[in-house]
Amino acid sequence: MKYLKSLISHPGGVILSGFFLIVIVGPLQASFETYPPDSWVYPALRTFELLGLVQLEPITPYSRDDIEFYLNRVLSGIDREKPVLTARQRFLLDRLKKEFLGKASRPHDREDRPVYLYREGDRFFSFDLSTGVAFVKSAEEEKGEVDGLAFPSVLIDFGRRVTLETSYRITLAPERGLNVHNRNPSARVKSFRGVTVEYERALLSLRGSRWKIHLGRDYMNWGSGRSEGLLLSQTAGSLDHLAVDLSMGRFRLSTIHTILDPQIPRFLAGHRLTVRLPRGIYIGVGETVLYTGRDFDFVYLLPVTSYYVTQFNERDNDNVLWSLDWKIPLRRGFIMYGEFLVDDFQYEKDPPAPHRLGMNLTAEALITVFGREIELLCGYTYIDIFTYAHKDSLLTRYVTGNGDRALNGIIGSPLGPDADRWNLSVSIPVHPRIALTFGARVTRRGEGSNLREWDRIEDPHPPFPSGDVVREKEISLDQAIDLGGGSFITAGGGWRSLSGGDSLNKQKDGFVYLRLVMDF
Repeated sequence: MKYLKSLISHPGGVILSGFFLIVIVGPLQASFETYPPDSWVYPALRTFELLGLVQLEPITPYSRDDIEFYLNRVLSGIDREKPVLTARQRFLLDRLKKEFLGKASRPHDREDRPVYLYREGDRFFSFDLSTGVAFVKSAEEEKGEVDGLAFPSVLIDFGRRVTLETSYRITLAPERGLNVHNRNPSARVKSFRGVTVEYERALLSLRGSRWKIHLGRDYMNWGSGRSEGLLLSQTAGSLDHLAVDLSMGRFRLSTIHTILDPQIPRFLAGHRLTVRLPRGIYIGVGETVLYTGRDFDFVYLLPVTSYYVTQFNERDNDNVLWSLDWKIPLRRGFIMYGEFLVDDFQYEKDPPAPHRLGMNLTAEALITVFGREIELLCGYTYIDIFTYAHKDSLLTRYVTGNGDRALNGIIGSPLGPDADRWNLSVSIPVHPRIALTFGARVTRRGEGSNLREWDRIEDPHPPFPSGDVVREKEISLDQAIDLGGGSFITAGGGWRSLSGGDSLNKQKDGFVYLRLVMDF
């Protein structure tokens, strides 16, 4: 409510309120909902992108409209090129068709049907529920735990392309650590005798032919990475935000305004221009600003502006970051993508100060051996020391919530500053419904990985990584089984070793998990 009051207290908020009223009563046609980052949809679509049958935009989450659009592109490509699909690819295509093709206003015909559906003309209300159980033993813990899970969700289609969706994540876990009565295991939940209820996602979605508006709470990711971005990453968790997208030909302008903490308060604004070039190439340029100590700042709402120029001229304590990302299909079955992050770049050498840069470069390939496809991924991520920190205030470092790193995630890559990582994964289907993924990661973290700020006295360009370096090696084997109808089993395990650091002896720890979720 405070976020809405902040909007309404400014002239721009009044304009937006009127715009929403016009949109709601305007001549709109169908509905859509978005899909969270752990949905099976994203790796399925990436498989067909690697086959050269579709080009995916580097911004998520995707809506149901988006996914059906991509599916139609895949079907057109299959009709045109007549590729020989493997059993796994045929299963994924059939799964997408049963869930999305022509099903936007027909939830009762989807493979993942809701538990309850009430319809009135072109409007409907649906309730869905998934429950499950999980066993998790992390590398940090000596013993594992068994958790109960529940995921209730509500979807209301008002017709006229206006959709309201809400979903919760309920966990019943042993009372230990921070998960004890009236304590906070994370920034968003409080434990009631081991039971936590996270208000995970809630969106009011509106859409026209060349624009869309989201108001609520959801995950966001800019860039082509499967699991994270450097500027705006889904690993930060779901964010309370207003998002507007405008499309014109090969150009797409995206803007967000996020409330990170309503009490301090802390806000994040961002805008991004995505350009679609021939041969499926995408280029994206983004800028974000994190500010605190005042209410909603109208100057950061306008999408066609420079946050850096604004804060230089009119503000003095805001944290501005930029990024350039790209995705290039080099040939069928081979895609390269990456991102370059600029937190600070010193174009003057006097007085000396550190650069604050980040970079990711990843290649994905799809090969077929004896009629079975193998998906390969190899990537490298590098983030300078002092990146994501801020010179003037701990409250403006690039972290969600109140800025406390102990309970909140980095808005960009969770790797954090003064660190780099090599990442390799090999995914092999052993059955149309079952995929095995082997993963290996090597990570280095320096003493500056704690998001501390440069103190103006120390060396602005220390060795990378700095100080006593912690080296982490990890291998894993994961399995995903699609049971159909939204139900699934995921299981896996691995080994992690840590070495280096001030007082850290060499440690070797195993981890394992098993998760069964049944959708009703």
